[in-house]
Amino acid sequence: MPKIIQSTDLPTIAAIAVRFIAILLVFSILSSITYEFYKALNWEQTGYQEIPNAWYPMTTDWRLTWGYDIPQAIIASILWLAPRPIARRCITRATPNTCPHCDYPKDNLKTNQCPECGQPWNTKDQPMNKNTLDNAEVFTLTATALRLLAVYFFALALVHIGENLIASIGYNFNPMETLQNIWSYFFADLNGNFEWSIWRYLLPKLTIAITLWLFNKRIARWIIPNSP
Repeated sequence: MPKIIQSTDLPTIAAIAVRFIAILLVFSILSSITYEFYKALNWEQTGYQEIPNAWYPMTTDWRLTWGYDIPQAIIASILWLAPRPIARRCITRATPNTCPHCDYPKDNLKTNQCPECGQPWNTKDQPMNKNTLDNAEVFTLTATALRLLAVYFFALALVHIGENLIASIGYNFNPMETLQNIWSYFFADLNGNFEWSIWRYLLPKLTIAITLWLFNKRIARWIIPNSP
């Protein structure tokens, strides 16, 4: 079976994917900036005067207006400038002759049942695994892609944390007000007001990221279709 991708090319491809994640974050920033300028250019004074002028949200109230964009810009810069170190951490190599359920090595085993997890398989024929020698390249690429997705969700979680840290900055950079706001955003709402806590949005992103990162091999085997 011809190889789909040379293993020496994978670090470069993974690094390109990291930069694609950076580009996604940049597009999100551009979308936010466009929206803020659209609101400013179409701003009209109301009787309530919640916003005193068109540029108030983008200048005086910048902590809330740009709180999501500033962390995105920082993380996008890191992903763009250092894609290869991140990509190397994402690459998951195939281990062909292992149990498809728990990765226990099959070498020199004569049993038809995994001694680690107890699941049945056959060692006499071709290893019953979705990362066998003939599709190890596909498995490696799929598992690596899952870790790259994990990087994306980690980035979203970090952006959300950064957003709330910036929103916590007190007016005139008052340190006491800043600490009180941080406590309010990150801890106080856990006591009965979880629906307003940042953890309501942060925990799902972290859960997805950690799951994709730690169980990328198992998920890859589930994703790859069985051979006809």
